[in-house]
Amino acid sequence: MEYNNMKKLFITVVMTMCGGFILSAPSFGNENEDTSSDVIQIDESYYSNRDNPIVLDFKKVKSTDQLDNILEEYIRKNFEGYTIKGRMFSSDEGQFIIALALKNDDGKRALVYFDVTEAYKKLDKSGDKATKKKMKLRKSKHLNE
Repeated sequence: MEYNNMKKLFITVVMTMCGGFILSAPSFGNENEDTSSDVIQIDESYYSNRDNPIVLDFKKVKSTDQLDNILEEYIRKNFEGYTIKGRMFSSDEGQFIIALALKNDDGKRALVYFDVTEAYKKLDKSGDKATKKKMKLRKSKHLNE
């Protein structure tokens, strides 16, 4: 029981730190210079909440590649001009979360969380050996991140 509480705390701290590292831009060098232009602006409307992640329709998903395509298509439609710069995996109490770090040409950044639990349940039931192997590897990323 104590191990699970420590694991939850660790995951929360790591996700917070990762989000901070991705979304911050520390400046180094001459502190006397005006560094206001070095600050990365974050569009708060594009900073989703880890506790209330986006849930998409994964009814037709049959592979991990298809799952990734669904997430990428959501980003293309809803975050025009943004590209995916990184991926973070998290798991808590049976819920699997993928966070995508985004950036546009103007330097604005966004962090978007997706609940992929239902997709994982469906893919776990797949009869395809390659899909099962990919799911095992992917789930380990969630547990190790």
